[in-house]
Amino acid sequence: MLRKLALLTSTLALALSAAACGGPEGTAIETSTVKVTVPEGWIESTDEAAISEGWEIAYVDDGADPHRVIRVSEDLGLAPAADTSAGSLQARSMFSQSYGSGFRVVDKSDFTLARADRAIEVEFEFTLENGDTMTGYWWLFSDRSVGVTAGVELTGADISVDEAEAVRDSIRYTPGG
Repeated sequence: MLRKLALLTSTLALALSAAACGGPEGTAIETSTVKVTVPEGWIESTDEAAISEGWEIAYVDDGADPHRVIRVSEDLGLAPAADTSAGSLQARSMFSQSYGSGFRVVDKSDFTLARADRAIEVEFEFTLENGDTMTGYWWLFSDRSVGVTAGVELTGADISVDEAEAVRDSIRYTPGG
């Protein structure tokens, strides 16, 4: 399973770059409470490694040889608050090596998301079995009135700040459906 997830996260900057630079709008994917835009041409993954551990929907850049993945969850099932869920994800990633070895948080900051009373962005890195270093982002958000943490994740190689911001800025949250 770890190998499958690792394979889902390698490198293709073109699609995200196009979205970040005013290219195609992409495709909106959504649960009942979370909506995010994935770059044009990405496809839904049914790989069990991609839709596990609380992540409900996964889209990949290439169905035959995926290099990047965006995952979405309306309830990660970890904690009712974004801060606590971020800590739980970090601990799980470090100790179970669910993202590979060398998992480390690069940066953690707040971001603003309408209808969320707490929203956190976490940038992280990890190393695949082949030695490639991957970048990832979690955008975790919660509203105390519903008592769950929702999230969006982007992982892959060489993800630029502009690409990550394009995904983050496309997130919409409607707690309580």
